[in-house]
Amino acid sequence: MQPAALLACIATLTAAVPCAPATGRNASALCVAITVKGGQITPAEFTFAPSAAYKSTAGPGFFKLAQTEIAKLANPCNPLLAQGAKPAPAFCKADSAWPAYTTQFLALAATLERTDQASNILSEAGVFRPLALAYHTTPLLFSAVNAEAGILTFRLPDPLDPRTKDTFQIELRGTPNDDTSNRRIVQIRQLLSPLRNQAFCHSRIRARLQAFYKKLKIPIDIVQLDPQGPLLIIQEKP
Repeated sequence: MQPAALLACIATLTAAVPCAPATGRNASALCVAITVKGGQITPAEFTFAPSAAYKSTAGPGFFKLAQTEIAKLANPCNPLLAQGAKPAPAFCKADSAWPAYTTQFLALAATLERTDQASNILSEAGVFRPLALAYHTTPLLFSAVNAEAGILTFRLPDPLDPRTKDTFQIELRGTPNDDTSNRRIVQIRQLLSPLRNQAFCHSRIRARLQAFYKKLKIPIDIVQLDPQGPLLIIQEKP
C-alpha cells in the first residue's frame, strides 16, 4: 500500500486500546476508545491491528476517517429528551469519561421511564447506527461497540485488487449485449489497475469510472460500490 495515496483519500493519537485482527478477508481492525466532549461522542485513543494486508503505519490515516464519521453522531441525550420539556441535565453538555457518562445517561433514562430505549441508544441499533453506513464513503466497516468500555471496532477491507471477479466483482446493467458488457468489464479492470494494493477509496474509484464513461458519452449511476464484497454495480443509461 502507498501511504501517500491513503492520506490523499482521507492529530494522530496512539494508545493501548484492546484490539486484534480477525482471520480471513477484511481482517484488519481499528479500535477506537471514545469519550464525551460537550455532550458529544469524541474519539480519544485508538489501536490499529493490521492483518498481513496492511502496514501498521496506515493506522493514523484510518483513524482520521473514523474521527470524521464519529463526529457525525448525535448527542446521545437528544433522543431521551425528545419527549417532554425538561431541560437537559448538566452532564448532557459536559466533558466526561465514557463509563461515568453512561452511568448518568442510564440514570436519566430510568427517571424518564425509557430504560429500554436507553439500552438501544447505546447499541449499534441506536446512537451508533449511522456508523453502519460508513462503508458508503470510506473503507471503514463498523463491526462492534462495547458500550460499557466505550470502544468502537471497525474492520478494514483488504487493499483493492481489481484484477479478477474473485477479488473484485463487477456487474453492469443496461448494456446492449453480453459482448459489450464483457468488453467494458475488462476495460474497467484495466483502468482501476493503478489503484491495486491501495486502500479501498470510493472517491478515487468513482473518479476513474466517471472519466471513463464521460469519454464514452454514456451516463451512468454507480448503484453500489461496496468494499465488503468487494463489489461494483453500474447502471448504464444510454
